[in-house]
Amino acid sequence: MIAVGWAQNADLVYDANFSQYYLGNAIGLYGPVGPNNTQAYSVRVDDGPTSIFSAQKAFYRPQQLLFYAGNLSAGAHKVLVQTESNTGFLSIDYANVYSTRSLGGR
Repeated sequence: MIAVGWAQNADLVYDANFSQYYLGNAIGLYGPVGPNNTQAYSVRVDDGPTSIFSAQKAFYRPQQLLFYAGNLSAGAHKVLVQTESNTGFLSIDYANVYSTRSLGGR
């Protein structure tokens, strides 16, 4: 399933992707990690660099931080998540989006 909004989750299998636009200065993506999760997934915000992560861990743990990007300019941003491994799956349960004000700024 590819999420329509942050109220739903996204479960991705090999070579699947998920993108979402949001307004804010920082974003955190959360979901489970464990032995059945993907060995590699990539995340990119806007036209920035692509970073590779792994959700495959020895033990299952729910609601773990899968990705965080901060110090972004004010305004709209796009986050793109893609699976890079042909084994396991990636689940995104929710995202936290932060504005400068919520981070203690003015």
